[in-house]
Amino acid sequence: MSPQQLPQLTPLLHDELPISFVARLAWTNGFRTLGEFCRIVNLRVSDLFTLSEPMVRRISDMSEVAPTELARFRKSSEPLTDFGQSTVRTKQVLPFNRIRVCLRCLTVDSLSVSSPVSTPPYIRAPWQWSLISSCGIHKCSLTHLQHSLIDLPEFQHRSDSQDRKSPARSNASDDYLYRRLTEPAGSNYLDQMPAYVAAEFCILLGRIAANSAPKHLLWAQSHTSLRLGESGFAIASRGPEAISEFLLNIAARPNGSHYLRPIFKWATTHNEKAHYTPALELLQQQAIKLSG
Repeated sequence: MSPQQLPQLTPLLHDELPISFVARLAWTNGFRTLGEFCRIVNLRVSDLFTLSEPMVRRISDMSEVAPTELARFRKSSEPLTDFGQSTVRTKQVLPFNRIRVCLRCLTVDSLSVSSPVSTPPYIRAPWQWSLISSCGIHKCSLTHLQHSLIDLPEFQHRSDSQDRKSPARSNASDDYLYRRLTEPAGSNYLDQMPAYVAAEFCILLGRIAANSAPKHLLWAQSHTSLRLGESGFAIASRGPEAISEFLLNIAARPNGSHYLRPIFKWATTHNEKAHYTPALELLQQQAIKLSG
């Protein structure tokens, strides 16, 4: 037992945000809030989100959770962050003062606490990747915590007191991106790329679809990157043949080359970046077909 180990321990859940785990650890040991815990043991709350190596070792000593497990969803100071099972852009991970949750997940967690097989209310790390906007289980939008995580006495308190009527949404791309962060990559085409590249490629395809849509639909003007990613995923998830067919159909339209301009800009920007190779190779093949 480490001299720094806390009397009461709790397990880190497989997709849990580190700061969520530390909050639960504090409550388990009788502290009223995460803020009180950090003041007494001399921790900076903001450091729990970036988790430097010394901080990881200190939390590991307190909790008996392996440093590699604690660091699984930490936010890097580098441009790219290894986040769970894949890689994301660091700037796409929300800061600790803008934490998002699925209220329905927290409610279900709260109701299961008294059951033999229970999951305590906790914050899932993939909810903090800004390119995910909804919960794949409950088909509802994620929402920001209305009060600071530092001052919460428990997550169950939030799920019981906040409005649970989140707008219904069904988003296959969000389901896919969540799995990319929590499960090993599979064998489909998008799985050949890191999660952030797969998401960006879907947004690119969605933007081309939007730009080439009838102008009265106002797609390009009214659709955010997240919505463009949804429409692009509907194409990319069917594999390289479907992507090729989509691009060839766009090219065959009047002014088709104009609609495809975002591809050339994207390919030029990311040329020779290894993470982008599967997408760039496919686009290069399409360029050869079109030039022939």
